Amino acid sequence: MVVFYLFLISNLHTLCSCGDTEERRDGPQEVSSNTNRMSSFRTINLADPSPNVCKVLDLISEYGPVRVHVPVNERVVGRVINDLETVWNSSEQGEVCLYCITFPKGTNHLVVIIAKETPLGLDHLYFKRKGGGWKSSTKGYIDKIPKLKHNKNPNYTTTLNISTELQHCHIVRESLYGVSVSLYFSREDYQIQKVVDDTETIWQAEDEKNEKLFIAQFYSRQNAPPMLLIWIMKRYVMERLHYVKKRRTWDKVPAVVFNETFAELKRV
Repeated sequence: MVVFYLFLISNLHTLCSCGDTEERRDGPQEVSSNTNRMSSFRTINLADPSPNVCKVLDLISEYGPVRVHVPVNERVVGRVINDLETVWNSSEQGEVCLYCITFPKGTNHLVVIIAKETPLGLDHLYFKRKGGGWKSSTKGYIDKIPKLKHNKNPNYTTTLNISTELQHCHIVRESLYGVSVSLYFSREDYQIQKVVDDTETIWQAEDEKNEKLFIAQFYSRQNAPPMLLIWIMKRYVMERLHYVKKRRTWDKVPAVVFNETFAELKRV
């Protein structure tokens, strides 16, 4: 499952679930330059998140509880901790946290996904608490997410249409560092097996029994090509698919091209 963190002039913060809307605003709007951003890193504490740093959205997916931490009000996050334990620190100039996705169990987090923006584009990190501390893995921990699944046989299959608000899924919308971001998560009783943009099919499961969408991440900015990152589950393996919309058509592209396009999106 995943998902992988992800792009702030503060705007309306909206969580949509099947057409229902919950609205939450955290603090006044602020604007700062890129220079100020890099010199004022903030910290997200997964155990006690500050509403002045991030908003927290608790969702129920087919994989159980999912918690999303999204920076607010032009906050630039360069560190993620869980109580007194460090999960992640920014390691280079221009590297910031876009958002965190966690899979909580009681007071613990089974897996933490951090989406980060780097000078080279978008990247995802995966963490799990092991041996008294938080360990990262480029892939290993992400494959543990399918095993969290508690609903083995969802009642419905559905299509995600990124051009409409009416969805059988959770939608988290935010403006992150000047880029509009929409995160789509499957709901508890639904499996998403197709993604479309109005009448155009972007992705469709080839194996309806063992292949489905876990998370979709949509990025857009005025005068720039829209981008879509789709996380799909094939049996117990997670795979990421990258798409860029060019000349009114969605094209599947390699990860390196996606990252180059995202870097350009930031410069528009």
